[in-house]
Amino acid sequence: MKKTISIILALLMLMSVFAVVPVSAGETDFAVSGIESGQTGSCIWSYDSGTCKLTISGNGYMEDYSYSNSRPWSGKNIVDVEIKEGVLNVGNSAFSSIGTIKRVTVSSSVKNIGSNAFCNCYGLIDVRLADTIESIEISSFEKCSSLKEIHFPNALKIVGVDAFAQSGLLSADLSNTQIETVGKHAFVCQDMIEVAFPRTIKEIGTGAVGRTPNHNFPYEYQYADIPEGFTVKGFSGTAAETYVGQPGGYYLGKMKWVFIPLDKCIISFNSNGGT
Repeated sequence: MKKTISIILALLMLMSVFAVVPVSAGETDFAVSGIESGQTGSCIWSYDSGTCKLTISGNGYMEDYSYSNSRPWSGKNIVDVEIKEGVLNVGNSAFSSIGTIKRVTVSSSVKNIGSNAFCNCYGLIDVRLADTIESIEISSFEKCSSLKEIHFPNALKIVGVDAFAQSGLLSADLSNTQIETVGKHAFVCQDMIEVAFPRTIKEIGTGAVGRTPNHNFPYEYQYADIPEGFTVKGFSGTAAETYVGQPGGYYLGKMKWVFIPLDKCIISFNSNGGT
């Protein structure tokens, strides 16, 4: 009898060693070999601490976030982000102010990159967007100061206010996109030298393109300057020509208009199918 009781106690102790401790589903579902996972909207996120890679997978929409510490992956050392096929969007503020991110890949199922999605990711140097993306929203890549170039998706129709403001972009070639609307300040960057618009462009926001003396705004004390050597390319009779033919600044302080003289612009227009 005593021997039977001893065996039972030993088995109970062995089972307690392998007991699983439940974790909040809103944060992390499991952690095995350095991999953590959880829910974001209708999708699944997983983080591999060995490779420093965060992956969003599944079918449906990511959750939108309003501030950085509400995200389940906050505080992790993320270097690579991959949005896999099946995911339909990149959520608002999903990765904002994560300075360790260097590379981002977004699959062809994604149609929208949300507001502030990668805002202030100052370490970001490589962004690969599928050609099916239709909108890049407000401040999506604002203050990405290390981002020097990007391929704009062919299906792109909307670039929101401040979308690439204060980024490191040197040029913005939108000529092969379906872009219709570019929000104000969208391409006001420190080292920007050229912007090319397609025939489809309908609206260009005030002060949408230009350079800034430095990355220190606020806007009311700076203006979208188009200095010697800045090139605006577009098609005759489109909003690109209209934009350059009118003041390219915006209201400063209390409704003070900043005027950019046309003699500081080099304008290249082609009405025969190219820029």
